Amino acid sequence: MWSNTIRMEISEHHSTAQEAAERTSRKLSSHFSPSYCQQSLGTFVYSQFYEHVSYLITTHQHGFLRNRSCVTQLLSVLHSIGRKLDTNEQTDIAYLDLAKAFDSVDHSILLQKLKCYGVTGRLLNWFADYLNNRRQRVVMDGATSQWTPVTSGVPQGSILGPMMFVIFINDAPDVINNKAIPALFADDTKLYKNILTSVNDCNQLQETNTP
Repeated sequence: MWSNTIRMEISEHHSTAQEAAERTSRKLSSHFSPSYCQQSLGTFVYSQFYEHVSYLITTHQHGFLRNRSCVTQLLSVLHSIGRKLDTNEQTDIAYLDLAKAFDSVDHSILLQKLKCYGVTGRLLNWFADYLNNRRQRVVMDGATSQWTPVTSGVPQGSILGPMMFVIFINDAPDVINNKAIPALFADDTKLYKNILTSVNDCNQLQETNTP
């Protein structure tokens, strides 16, 4: 699995014939480069992978799933709040957002969850290779940093990364234990609860944010 990206700059001072040849070469290279092959393979794996795990994703999740979006998340919450307003009942909401969520995914935990979802054998080994032994560096204004190992996180900009993150946090609603109703778009989470007459209802919503 290719885990590094190398970018090369070509001098602009060439003849027209040379420029045309280089444009053709770059166009062909873009179709057969490691990154293109990786994306094509990732697309194929994703189509099979999505069908295998999509029905296992919590109904509270609206991110990176077909026929769901930030709009469906918002509408579901507004509908619930509107019904309570019709009966003059209060709803409190807590908004959660994980810092650097996609970068903080633990690879070993993610691979264990994939295994629990039925991803085993060579496919599990493929995902392990896809995640591990990656390196990254920063290029800015012609200056290039040293290569640094990537020890956590899912590859951003990839087709598989968002779905792997959704699986990683799929059991988050289970921790709430009916103390509030969750609505997620990836890691952006709303926790809302109907407040009746007791201060205990408010305390229960706060407890959902306590480790």
